[in-house]
Order: sequence, then C-alpha cells, then structure tokens
Amino acid sequence: MSLNYYLVIFFASFIFCCLIVSPIRKFAIKRQILDHPDAIRKLQKTPVPYLGGIALLISICTVYLFSNIYLSEKSVIQAMNLVFLAPIVILGLIGLIDDLYALSPKFRLVVQTGIAFVTCVVFSTQNSLIQILDIEFLNLLLSTLWIVFVTNAINFIDNIDAAASGTVIAISIGLLIISIRENQLIISSTVLIILGSTLGFLYWNWPPAQIYLGDSGTFFLGSLLAIVSIKTDPIQDVRPYSVAIILMLFALPILDSSTTIISRISKKQSPIKSGRDHLAHRLIYLGYSELKTIKIILAINFYFVLSGLLVYHLKGYVSLLLMTTSLIFFILLAMKSLSIRLP
Repeated sequence: MSLNYYLVIFFASFIFCCLIVSPIRKFAIKRQILDHPDAIRKLQKTPVPYLGGIALLISICTVYLFSNIYLSEKSVIQAMNLVFLAPIVILGLIGLIDDLYALSPKFRLVVQTGIAFVTCVVFSTQNSLIQILDIEFLNLLLSTLWIVFVTNAINFIDNIDAAASGTVIAISIGLLIISIRENQLIISSTVLIILGSTLGFLYWNWPPAQIYLGDSGTFFLGSLLAIVSIKTDPIQDVRPYSVAIILMLFALPILDSSTTIISRISKKQSPIKSGRDHLAHRLIYLGYSELKTIKIILAINFYFVLSGLLVYHLKGYVSLLLMTTSLIFFILLAMKSLSIRLP
C-alpha cells in the first residue's frame, strides 16, 4: 500500500473528526446532555458535554467504509466490512443510551457479553479468534472475554481528561506499526483511521476538556481496539510471543482495571460500580495535579507500548528479558497503586 494512501486516510480522519466535534458539542450543550460534577467519580468543576464518542463513531465509520471501497476496488462495500462494523456500532449506541438514561451496570455487561460472543462466533468462521489453546470453543470464550474486558477497561480509564483518548492513541500506534510490518493492509488502514480520528478528538479532550467521550465513545473505541487486536498477528510462528506483545500494548488499561477491581473486591464492593479509586484518582490523592497525572499515565502507557514493539522486533533472550522486566514493572506499579490509601 502506498504512503499516499496512508497519509490520505490519516488526515481525512483527523480533520473530519476535529471538525464534527464542534457541532456535536453545541448540540449536546443545547440539549443539556452534560456530565455534571459529583462527589463519587467526577473531577471536573463545571458541567462538560457528552457525545464526543458520536463524533468518533461517525468519523471512523465513514472513513473506514470509503477506504474499504478503495481497497476492494469496487463501488460496493464488502459484506464482511459491515459485519465487522455492526457489533462495534451497536455497542457504541448502547453506550449512548447509557449516557442518556444510565443503564444498569449488570445489564450493560450482559449485553456486551452477548454481542461479543456472537461476534466471535462469526470470526471463528474466518479463523480470526485468539489462538492459545487447541480447543476452538475455549479460544472462542477467551476472545469473547477479551472483547468484554477491553471494552470495559477503556471505559474504566475514562475518568480524567484525555486518559481514554490518550490510551487509545498509544495502543493504536503499537498496533499500526505491527500490522504494517506484517503486511495486514485492512488492519493497518483501520488502525490508522482510529489513530487519526482520536488525535482529532484529543484536541477537544485535552485538559481542561471541552467534551467527553461518554460511554458511547469508550464502548465503541474499546470494542474496536479489542477486535482489531484479535485480528492483528504480531509473530505468526511464535504464538506465546504474539499474545505477550498484545498484552503489553494494553498493559495500562489492564493495570488500571485489575487494581481497581482487586481494590473493590477486597472492600466487598461491586467491581463494576463507579468510584474514585482508579489509577488517576490515586495519583491525584498523592498530590499530583490533573495535568501532571495525565502526563504520568500517558508516559506509563507509552513505556509499555514501546516495550511491546521492542519485543516484537527482538527475539531470543533479549526479548524474554524485556518481557520479564516489563512484567516486574507492571507488578510493582500494581502494588504501589493498591498501597495508596484512599479517603
């Protein structure tokens, strides 16, 4: 694929998303679709409009469909492209309903699991599941759990300005480099569209944020990244390394979600409830400003992504040593996070 093609879809998605955020933001303010401060989870001092996720959904889907028309060299969209988009868009719309009407966390989880399972059943016909075990049904279950987990992990980390969008950008860079090297054209172009659109949104989401992703955005981006990561195969001949590399790219949302869930379970609280006990909140409790906190989070994020890319490029004992070092760092961060006493 030519460099010009990649540049076109990147800048098209970046400019398109950056431009459509403004009218969507004005609509949210006019309709009073706002995220109001509270004493439970919200850190902002004034109401901030939702619906940023709708801008990303429109931008990514539009550029994705046009790019696939170009790739397929036809004037019609291949059926599988619609199959790929359908569950992601549905999850994004469920997130929108949640933004507007506050759905039950249990109901959201059940619906997410159902959609993820059906999606993985379709993918199983294309041999596009996580391939760890010899039993195909178990691989299907693992793939389903991965989609549900990543979807909620991106939602979890969306608790401070630019955290979710910055996380998506970092992971997208890692997936983009790997998919280009592995000559996965559809995957690389899809990830580039995600990257361009999310960078366009980041302009509006950087502290102090002028608009939030909302659950529509986190559900959409989370499920999209999860599905793309399943279809990305870093090192086809060494399966354990492939899985390790993908996990390293997603290390930050895994860290935030796992420590939050462990903390809540230890306190006999629901692991899916809202609260000020995420990694960002813990850093703020240590005295860091919101801007400093997001910079630390993004630095940790890019560290793990860079480590994953190095493991991808290197082999042998050097690669194994780097994976071990990253695992130790992950464990130390988790222990430190859990040791911070929250009010």
